[in-house]
Amino acid sequence: MSPEKRRPARPRPEPVHPAAAPVADPDRDTLHARAVLGFTRFAAERTFFLNYDGWCDPRYARHLRGPKALLSDEVIRFFRVAKSPPLSHPALLQCGFRLLTHLPLDRARTAAAGKEYGIPVQVVEEELLLLGHHGLDAAKLIGGLAELQFAICDAHFPQGKKPQRPSRRLQLAFARFADGQLRLAQGETTQLNAEPDSAYFFVFAEFCIQAAHFACAPSQGWWRRLAALFARLNEVYVARYKQPAADRRYESYVATNYVDGLKSLTTKQLEALIDEVEKEDPSLEAIVDRVTKSAQKAFAGNLG
Repeated sequence: MSPEKRRPARPRPEPVHPAAAPVADPDRDTLHARAVLGFTRFAAERTFFLNYDGWCDPRYARHLRGPKALLSDEVIRFFRVAKSPPLSHPALLQCGFRLLTHLPLDRARTAAAGKEYGIPVQVVEEELLLLGHHGLDAAKLIGGLAELQFAICDAHFPQGKKPQRPSRRLQLAFARFADGQLRLAQGETTQLNAEPDSAYFFVFAEFCIQAAHFACAPSQGWWRRLAALFARLNEVYVARYKQPAADRRYESYVATNYVDGLKSLTTKQLEALIDEVEKEDPSLEAIVDRVTKSAQKAFAGNLG
């Protein structure tokens, strides 16, 4: 047969490949492990803190805000992915960690040097450049983070319209968290464990102070009163995860320091602490003074 009369070759069918499985990722695996865990005690509180860390820790938030096809149904349900909390700027978490992480220690060192730090966070040139690169300043950054974190709190413990103080259920959840009562795994440092795992616990008090300073939504009073509670809970945390006096350093506060022999505070004791803070209703200046003094004690090893 001449070349001109040859039949055209049939096109070869494209090979059919099975759907590729998601590439294994330890952080995404941790999200799934927590989503299927199930709780018999403190279920609402533990679910809240796992959601809080999931949406506020960049390691996990990138998965929760990523393609849903890569998440298990259990993760989507447990972390309420369909109603994800607002994130007004993609760099909020990164910049927030950069700006606030060392604020408690900076405040303690400034006081130890006989100087006054003041209320607003002091933004150094390197941080100014980072914020400017992302079109942010301190007020926008704190405002965006406040919106995110309040939304998570409100979703799990409804705060009502235009609240001036955190609800009692939310305050009690934070108090139990500070005392290590909500932790899941014991005797080891575990991610997403519903317990304070580092000196970042002190950072949240500082964040609340900044949110009150910038009068962030839902109200200046709501953030100021939460800051006042955390100024006291810093001390509860230090008692539960305390260090030997000679080694109280910012970097040495880890979950493995949990003091097993210390009896957990009862609900009545925690309620009394919350009542006392609400009765005092301290000013922002008084709150800053308290967190500064507690930081000096907690990080004495960094100040020598």
